[in-house]
Amino acid sequence: MDYKGLIRQMESLKRNSKSFITEDSDPIWQADVDALDEAMDIIADYEKVTEQLSQMIQKYEVEKDPIDRGMGVYQCPDCSCMVNLGHEHCRRCGRRLGWMPKPKARPAGKTGKGKKKARR
Repeated sequence: MDYKGLIRQMESLKRNSKSFITEDSDPIWQADVDALDEAMDIIADYEKVTEQLSQMIQKYEVEKDPIDRGMGVYQCPDCSCMVNLGHEHCRRCGRRLGWMPKPKARPAGKTGKGKKKARR
């Protein structure tokens, strides 16, 4: 039985338990109704949390290609913030970025701004 079937069964039990509640009935019936309400609330909260988790995984773990604006300028596909080439996540919203093709890393200590050779 999936959780929706479980909720339907609990609602049926709740209706049944409520039908036994009268002025002179055992207080256990009201306690059962209250317990079923709490259990259904817990299951509803669990459903919300799993949906939020799914959204977070989609944003922070599943790669999405940045938008190439040309001339080495890239933007986050979610918030449009400028992102640096090769960064794994957007610094503003946290979106995981995928780079196709993967950018080549520069060798350590090389900035691409070398000294000019003297002319002879």
